[in-house]
Amino acid sequence: MESLGSMMNVGGKFDFSKEQVVNVANKIALMIAQEDNCETEVHNFEFDEGRGAGFDISIDGEEFEGGSYIVNAKGEVINAGLRKVYGMID
Repeated sequence: MESLGSMMNVGGKFDFSKEQVVNVANKIALMIAQEDNCETEVHNFEFDEGRGAGFDISIDGEEFEGGSYIVNAKGEVINAGLRKVYGMID
């Protein structure tokens, strides 16, 4: 399995806006809520301009239950625990 560090350290500069990352985080939370018929919330949002971003999703009030996610310079939204791409910023 590819390491999380190598997934984050893709070539290029992270040039997505905070708004773009918030939008994709909310879309993933909504997708989880619809798929699992639960309440979700994005929290612990971090945005480091030019470097990357991350956030967590809670399910039914259980913090981290929906996973922790990072966004790399390619715009891939990666579930940190599963090391799987869950979305892309367009």
